[in-house]
Amino acid sequence: MKTFKESGISLMEMLVATALMAFVGYAAFNYSDHMRRESSFMTEDLQNMISHFGASKVMTKDITGADGTFNFINLADDNGLPFFILARNELCKNNRCSRKFTLEIPAGQTKSRPFYLLVKKPIGPESLKFTIEPTFVYGTNNRYAAMNWRVANENESISKAHRPESPWEKNRLLLVESEMDFYDCMTRAETINADNSCPLTCNPAGSCNYVVKRPLHFLGVVNQDERELSFVNVQETPNLLRTRYKLCRPGVNGNCRGLIDLSTGVHSAQTYYEKLPYIPGGDNRTSITPVELVRYHLERKNPTSLDHTIQLKRTPATIVGNRLEFQNPHILMSGIKSLEFTRISVSNPTIEYKMHKVKARKSVK
Repeated sequence: MKTFKESGISLMEMLVATALMAFVGYAAFNYSDHMRRESSFMTEDLQNMISHFGASKVMTKDITGADGTFNFINLADDNGLPFFILARNELCKNNRCSRKFTLEIPAGQTKSRPFYLLVKKPIGPESLKFTIEPTFVYGTNNRYAAMNWRVANENESISKAHRPESPWEKNRLLLVESEMDFYDCMTRAETINADNSCPLTCNPAGSCNYVVKRPLHFLGVVNQDERELSFVNVQETPNLLRTRYKLCRPGVNGNCRGLIDLSTGVHSAQTYYEKLPYIPGGDNRTSITPVELVRYHLERKNPTSLDHTIQLKRTPATIVGNRLEFQNPHILMSGIKSLEFTRISVSNPTIEYKMHKVKARKSVK
């Protein structure tokens, strides 16, 4: 008698198969969700990276062109010391030679304190630095006339209309700077306060508060008639620019041979040129450079908003009347917890910066 073996699956086998399919489906879902979240985080990280390098490029460009900022912008660092002081005449070695300025929003507030830079602004084929002989600004009677008093003279005018390489154009912000540095008794290596004494040297190096050599600066805007520069101040911080000087020229023994007191401030090109010291054998020229004053700061919408909404903003100053105002901020990036500007030594003009970003996540689980 023939027998037939029946084929099929038992209930137990069906349950095992169902369990395996459920497990595989669950694993596939989790893997898919994991990849989706990883893709999302990768996209976010990529956007942050692009944003970061975009902001870095702008900041690096500003810092690179900020030569005129040193010994001109009056800004205290985290310890109350002058951040932008530049002491080329001494090699500073002690622990007070470094500087750090931190942008960070205090608890319960919406803005950090501002950080400023005066940046060279190259414009087309114009010379970045245009030199002027001091005698050129004086008239036939040997009295000060104006920086461009021969504006109508095609051969002697410094106007852009006559000299295409010149930055001299009406309504443009220009930095006037002496080619020679002078000892300024109001610029000290370790303090931003004025002092009547005038120590020119520091021995051993980096152990005392000595006078800094710096060029004479003057910031102004070209008048409508293109004859002269008018002084412009910063609306929100009137003392941001150093305008006061007590200049001395050292004698053979290293002491001051004479003192030129400009403690009331240089607020006109006439005062600038009439008080500009003359040192026989030195370079008595001045230069004019197109510049832009920019402000950096961190800002959040309200004191309780999330840290990833904190924005790094860059605001160029706008000329309004006879002053500079910061009106139209540009957002460079978001999610910045703090930003540190540092200098290793006041003997070196190098500025470094470090961004501390808000962490979007710790890990994917």
